[in-house]
Amino acid sequence: MLKESGFYYWLSNLWTLAKNCGGGVKFFAAAELAPVFKTLNELNPISYSFSEFTRWEDLLVLGREVGPDDLLTFVLSRKGRISHNAHMDKIFSYLDKYFRQNNFC
Repeated sequence: MLKESGFYYWLSNLWTLAKNCGGGVKFFAAAELAPVFKTLNELNPISYSFSEFTRWEDLLVLGREVGPDDLLTFVLSRKGRISHNAHMDKIFSYLDKYFRQNNFC
């Protein structure tokens, strides 16, 4: 199902952060990840929502979903890896230009 083994590492860390902070999480990801989130939530519940998002070229639409106090986090594949997308290379410039008012890592 998942193409990158390191994804589970990042997902686990984000899940722990959400659990310890008591905040909710909005996941925007490919539909194939919805069952992964559901299963993980059954084992270790947090408040979360899921929306399918695969159009990296339309990243700016997330601006309507992210509030000024939300932490915006991207888990990206490295260049040359199977799940890398050319639009991922532009994320940092998008963040700097369009999401400056937000927290992000």
